[in-house]
Amino acid sequence: MALLNGFKETETEQQYRRGEIYYINNASKEHVGSEMKKDRPAVIVSCDANNKHSDVLEVVFLTSAPKKDLPTHVTIRSTGRKSEALCEQPTPVSVERINNFVGKASEKEMEQIDIALLIGLGIKLAGAENQSGGGPHGNLNSRFRAA
Repeated sequence: MALLNGFKETETEQQYRRGEIYYINNASKEHVGSEMKKDRPAVIVSCDANNKHSDVLEVVFLTSAPKKDLPTHVTIRSTGRKSEALCEQPTPVSVERINNFVGKASEKEMEQIDIALLIGLGIKLAGAENQSGGGPHGNLNSRFRAA
């Protein structure tokens, strides 16, 4: 298959968007340790350019089970059921595993997911230590200290 700027020329049939929440068929996959083992909803976190041209998307899984209060956990209420996005485990999934549309994370929830992903991956933004309020990374300093 030919590549265009590192992406496949053909688009996936379904257009998935960053921030959308889908039910993922995950139970048939082999798992080790604390990897997600059950079918469950997940938020798409990969960029829309990737989502348009790839058969694999990056997601963070949601759980309704009580979890420790960690800086990599983000409360999601957009689905109508309070859940936690587990941003310490961004996971690639084949579009073949994607099932029913559940909903869409709010802009505020996606901003919090972005911050939690940065923390989980140990990525610090230049000048983040000087940010205090305002903008999408307003509480980044305090969240990094908590990590």
